Amino acid sequence: MHGTISDAFTDIDADGDGRLSREELYAAMQRIGVRVSLARIERMLADMDIDQNRAVDYREFMRKTSQVPRLPRAGGPRPGRVRRIAR
Repeated sequence: MHGTISDAFTDIDADGDGRLSREELYAAMQRIGVRVSLARIERMLADMDIDQNRAVDYREFMRKTSQVPRLPRAGGPRPGRVRRIAR
């Protein structure tokens, strides 16, 4: 697990050019054991690529990753709530 979003970006940016390419995103997913098609990577890239230059810079990466919903840190949902959702 990465310490910060900056660390994650740096880890994914294999060539160090400050931009995440399709190949770098694909390789990062493979490294963490996520099977994903290149077509899905293209959709992810298009979703993050604000300026449409076919690469994701740190600003774009930061913007998109800050929109990811967070799970509760301590304790999670109450057990009764989980049972109601599961029904």
